[in-house]
Amino acid sequence: CTRGKHQLTIRLGGVNIRGSPFALFPEMIGKPVNIISGFNRPYGVVVTKNEEIVIAEYGANCITILHKEGKKVRSFGTKGTKEGQFNEPCGVATSHDGFILVTDKHRLQKLTFEGDCVKSVG
Repeated sequence: CTRGKHQLTIRLGGVNIRGSPFALFPEMIGKPVNIISGFNRPYGVVVTKNEEIVIAEYGANCITILHKEGKKVRSFGTKGTKEGQFNEPCGVATSHDGFILVTDKHRLQKLTFEGDCVKSVG
């Protein structure tokens, strides 16, 4: 991996997904692509049940949440080892009870969608 800004493109079966990354319609194939960019080493990505996109930015030590159409909702986190801070976050998931789960170096944090740490292990 290289440091700096990178671009995230959603592909399904080798085809770039235009518009909402959650559905593919035959009329989209071969059309212009809506590209979401401006991330610093995006590593982990998950789509929530509300169709928001949650991205672990490894290079920026933060979590970024996007609306399903790619507009930024919020980002939270800074580099560090305290609760709510990250040291190169690489894994992200959502829990059945509506929290974000983030892994970084030797740690797992359970966070609200506002970035408040509920529990940290490791």
